[in-house]
Amino acid sequence: MGSISIGTTGLTASTKQMDVIGNNLANSSTLGFKASSTQFASILSDSGKLAVGQGVGVSNISTQFSQGSFENTGNATDMAIDGEGFFMVKDTQGGAYYTRAGAFHVNELGYLVDANNYKVQGFTQSSTDADAIEEVTDISLQNIQSAPLASTEISVGANLNEDSGYGDKFNISQPVFDTKGKMHNLSIVFQKTEAEGTWGFDAKLDSILVSDTANQSAVGITFNSAGLLTGLYNSDVSGEVEVTAGAGVLVGTTTINRPGQLYQDATGIVLAKGTTTGAWSVTTPAGYANMTATQVTQVVSGANTEVLKVDLDGLGGADITFNLGPKVTETATVTFAGPLANTNTITIAGRTFTASGAATAANVATAFAGGVAVLGTMSGTLTGYTAAAGAAGITVFTSTTYGTDVTNLTATVSGAPAPTSIVIVPGGTHGWAAADTVTFNVENTVVTLADVDLTFGDLGNGATIGVADGLASNTITWDLTGATAQIITGYASTSVIKALSDNGYSTGDLKSLAVGRDGVISGFFTNGQTSNLGQVVLADFPSTDGLMKVGSYFGATTESGGALINSPGSGSMGEIRSNSLEISNTDVAKEFINMIQAQRAYQASSRVITTADQMLTELMNIKR
Repeated sequence: MGSISIGTTGLTASTKQMDVIGNNLANSSTLGFKASSTQFASILSDSGKLAVGQGVGVSNISTQFSQGSFENTGNATDMAIDGEGFFMVKDTQGGAYYTRAGAFHVNELGYLVDANNYKVQGFTQSSTDADAIEEVTDISLQNIQSAPLASTEISVGANLNEDSGYGDKFNISQPVFDTKGKMHNLSIVFQKTEAEGTWGFDAKLDSILVSDTANQSAVGITFNSAGLLTGLYNSDVSGEVEVTAGAGVLVGTTTINRPGQLYQDATGIVLAKGTTTGAWSVTTPAGYANMTATQVTQVVSGANTEVLKVDLDGLGGADITFNLGPKVTETATVTFAGPLANTNTITIAGRTFTASGAATAANVATAFAGGVAVLGTMSGTLTGYTAAAGAAGITVFTSTTYGTDVTNLTATVSGAPAPTSIVIVPGGTHGWAAADTVTFNVENTVVTLADVDLTFGDLGNGATIGVADGLASNTITWDLTGATAQIITGYASTSVIKALSDNGYSTGDLKSLAVGRDGVISGFFTNGQTSNLGQVVLADFPSTDGLMKVGSYFGATTESGGALINSPGSGSMGEIRSNSLEISNTDVAKEFINMIQAQRAYQASSRVITTADQMLTELMNIKR
C-alpha cells in the first residue's frame, strides 16, 4: 500500500519543520538572527487521471530577512541596521562574511571587531577627502591622536569700567597654543588714561612683552559716550638732542615702554641736563604740565652710554627710555679778528680757551681749502686733550678722555702773516654737559576700528604661533571686527571678563567614540576636538535568498550574486543606529502556532501509517 510510504514522507517533512521551529525558538534571543520558514511541496507520481501523489517533501527552508526590533545598549560601538544591508567582517584568513549582528568592540590591537574577533570593514580616515580613492579595509583605531593647532586668532569679550581711576589697570589672560601644542599664556593689560573713554593696552606672551608699536598694530582703544568701542590709536615718539652750540647729534635708540599711555599729541617736550650729576629738568607743553623732574631718571651704563627713563604719566615705571649713548661733536672752527695774541680768549662749543704767545716769521702760512688761513705751527696744552698730527701746517687736538671739560688752552703761535682762524677738531667723544637737552614729540594717530596684530619674538622651543593670512611668524590676530569677535564695552560698571576664545588647541588623546547614521565613526579627544576616524560600510545582494548560512553569519554564493557595497543611508542601504543592537526577528507566538500545526501534521501522518497497517492486517486475516 502506497499510503504507508506517503505517511512516512509526512512524518519526515513534519520532523524537518519541527527542526526549523526549534532552531528559530532557540535563537529568539540571538542578536541579528533571522528566522527561517519551512516550505513544502507535493511529491508527484506518474501523470494520468488516476495518478496519486507520493507524499510531501520539504522544498525549501527560506530565511526571513524582516527587520528585528532594537535594543538599547549605551555602547557607542554597538550598531544596528535600520533597513536593508549587512555588516561586512573578515576572519583572520581574509574570508568575507556578512551579518546583522553589530555587537562590535575595539580589540587590543585597535581594530573594530565582533565577538569572534572578525574585523569590521569600512572606509579609512581618508574618506573625509572627497577626492580620495577610498578602499574598503579593516577599520583600525590604533594610535589615534589629535594633532595640535597653533593659535592664530583670539577674541576677548569684556567691560572696562569707565569710573576707573587714572592709571588703573585690568588684566585679561587666556591660553594659546603653538605648533607643538604647548600652551602659552597671552595676557592683555588695559590701563585707563587721562582721557575719557580711552584705554591703552600692552600684550604679553608668557614673559615676551609686545612693547613696541612695530610689533603691535594698535596700542589703545577708545569708547564713545555710550560706552561702545569705536576706534583704536597708535603712538610714537620722535626726538633729537640739542646742544647749545648746535654741534650735538643723538646717538642711540628710543624705546617706548608703554605706548598705550601716549594717547595724545605733544610737541616739544624738553629734558635739559642740569649742573648736578644725573639731574634733568622738564619742560612740557599743555596736557603734560603734570610732569616734574622726579619723573626723569638718569642711569649711566658703561663708559659712553647715558640712559634716561621718562615716566610721562607719573604712575611709576618708564613710559619712554632714551639710550643716549656718547655725544659726538663735529669740527669746531673759530674765526677772530686780528693776530692771535697772548690774551685772546676763544670759545669753542661752549668751552673757553685762552691763547698765549706771539706770531713770528719762522714759518709762512699756506692757503687752506675754503680760504681759511692755517697756522704754520701750533702747540699748547689742552686739559683732557692730546695733540695729534692733522692737516698740513696745523696741529689738531682730539679728545681722549670721556667726560672731561676743557678749561684752558695755552698755545704758542708763529707764522706770518697772522692767522685769522684756528681749526680745532675734537675728533673723539665727551659726556653730556649742563644745558645739553633732549627734545622729543609724542605723535598720536587715531585709526579706524580693525583687528589688532600682536607679533611676538622667538618662543624658545623651536615652535611658532600664529602665522596666518600672510602675517609674520608668531603673529596672533586679536579679532575686533570679524564674525567671531566678542564685544568690549566701556560702561561705568565693574571691569569684568565676559568671554574668551582662541582657535588653537593642544594635542589630544582619544576619549570617546560616536557613530553617526551614515556610519561615520568620530572621535572626541581630550583637547576638546572631534575628528572623523573612519566609516562603516554595508553590503547588499541582488538575491538575499541565495545567501548561505555559515554559523551566525551569511556567505555569498552564485545564487545571491556579488556584494553591493555602499555607505549607510545611500541607495537602498539602511542607516546605522548607534548604541543599539538588532535582536532576533523570531516571532515566538507564530512559532508556537507552527509547532502545533507541525505536531498535528505529524500525528495525522502517523495515523495514516497506523490505519494502512490495520488494513493490511485485515487483509492478512481473510485467509482465516
